[in-house]
Amino acid sequence: MRRPPLSYKIGVRKNGLRNRQTLDGQDLLKTPDDYLEIEIADEGFEYFAKQVASVRLKAASAYGIPVPEKLSDFLQDLSLGEEAELLGAGRVAAAVLKELQGTDVFEYFQSKPVHEVYFLKYWQASERSSIIELARDWVENEREWQIRIGNYGYASLFWLSKGNKGARIRKYYCGERIFLALASGNIRYFLELIDCSVTHELSEGRVFPSVLCLSPKSQTLAAREVGERRLNQLEGLADHGVQLKRLVLAIGKVFFELAREPLGKTPEVTSFILTGQVDETSIISEMLSEGVGHLAFEVEPGTKLTSRAEIREDEYRLHRIFSAFFEISHRKKRRMTFDAQDLIAVLGDRPGRAISSMLDNQPQVDENELPEQLALFSAFYGDTEAGAVRVKTVVA
Repeated sequence: MRRPPLSYKIGVRKNGLRNRQTLDGQDLLKTPDDYLEIEIADEGFEYFAKQVASVRLKAASAYGIPVPEKLSDFLQDLSLGEEAELLGAGRVAAAVLKELQGTDVFEYFQSKPVHEVYFLKYWQASERSSIIELARDWVENEREWQIRIGNYGYASLFWLSKGNKGARIRKYYCGERIFLALASGNIRYFLELIDCSVTHELSEGRVFPSVLCLSPKSQTLAAREVGERRLNQLEGLADHGVQLKRLVLAIGKVFFELAREPLGKTPEVTSFILTGQVDETSIISEMLSEGVGHLAFEVEPGTKLTSRAEIREDEYRLHRIFSAFFEISHRKKRRMTFDAQDLIAVLGDRPGRAISSMLDNQPQVDENELPEQLALFSAFYGDTEAGAVRVKTVVA
């Protein structure tokens, strides 16, 4: 039995500690005088999560369940090239080679792996140059193009899904590293992702494998399901649950669209800062703060101001548990600026128009090309007035 002096660790969601009063009601608990705040995501969460999962794998093995010893073997991963081929890079690469046939660079690219050849088409969509011009530039500047693949290769995977109507999976989320990132410091999410993956793996109708490993497909479907489950839970968890859900749906749709259109866009935009009138930013900031407390959003101090018009330095992003649901990057890369007025409009009776404004009125993916999980919310993404009165009454 432990003896004093003792220290206790209490798990609290970010922004979740709202009452700092003591029992006599006269004093307030203060940091660092009375307690220390520790950000678990920065304090060895990955090591902790992997240890928890490893103990469970050992327990499963002790019960006679054939599972690998290593978590990295249990959660099958995909390399960039492997994922690109599963997403249809071979089809795109074949079209590129067909365009290059008969040119002086054909043999050079014919010998390259598929995930490099298709990248020419992705870069053409971004730069609007001819394939032959780009191919010749590649031959002359091989090192520069390899650096470009390193910077934009992951972003190009999202572009591959364009036009793939009916495809059940348009982006994979799998592997130990990805699951740890999606959990973002939350052990419950990490274990839920694994548990849901096991359910999908065993529900495929196959004979129980000699060694149970979780396929990239099962992990991806699980990540999408957990994200959707979390989205639907928001309505009942928060004081402004309906509004938070609408914000998540709108911001997720914006990032979904940006991920698929490389032309003139910065790749992997996954975070945002607020700008606008003080009263409007105050409304949205308060709602986002509540959203952080309920794991709808993540926040950290902004690294720098990008314009004089910015009022707050807090940098927000959707909680990464939603990445697979919206089919967006889980990585923290680049940010954009949202006008608080547009986010308030999302809560009104024309959310579709607000989303269009946030995208600078650029063309969006056709409704019949939306992933099945987003198609369920097609009424919200349009200009219907469903649910508008309920939300406007609270915000007014």
